[in-house]
Amino acid sequence: MKRYFIPILIAILVLTSGFVMGCVKEKTPSTALPTLPAGWKSYYNSRHDYSVGYPDSWKKEEHPSLGMVSFYEPKIGVGFDIGVGKTSETDLERYVETNKIPPAEGATYLSQRPIVVNGRQGYELVLTLPSEFFGTGFREGFMKHRQVVFLAKGMGFVLTCTALEDEWNQYANIFDTAINSFVIR
Repeated sequence: MKRYFIPILIAILVLTSGFVMGCVKEKTPSTALPTLPAGWKSYYNSRHDYSVGYPDSWKKEEHPSLGMVSFYEPKIGVGFDIGVGKTSETDLERYVETNKIPPAEGATYLSQRPIVVNGRQGYELVLTLPSEFFGTGFREGFMKHRQVVFLAKGMGFVLTCTALEDEWNQYANIFDTAINSFVIR
């Protein structure tokens, strides 16, 4: 009997762990909007089923034909946009690689990394671009961007925060709060 005890115990452990692992569900992304700081509003996009927070003093502009909404301080060059577009791509890193601005157009990538926001896998890119990339109306210099990209429901969601590079630190906490408030339902 003793010689069968160890193999039987191993078989029971293997079967039990397989059953337990089968019962454990993968963590699903949160759909609850995080608590926003005082002086912030919540925006809900019913067409693409997402929410985000933004400062009360900022303006909001919807561009339905572009699948985009912009939030900006009434000062040129500071704000964030959320763009949404259909995609058949299911691999997040491949989606990012095929859609990012090439260095030939003046983009300098400062960092790129996977990120999790409210339980949802995303990918973050931080880059600079010459202000001329955006046309006229911007002070000469470099614009800094922080993009967070998500794939869900057959769509790519790209949240892009933008400010002049030398003003970035003034807005970094606002951008962090906006990104961390972003929820795809």
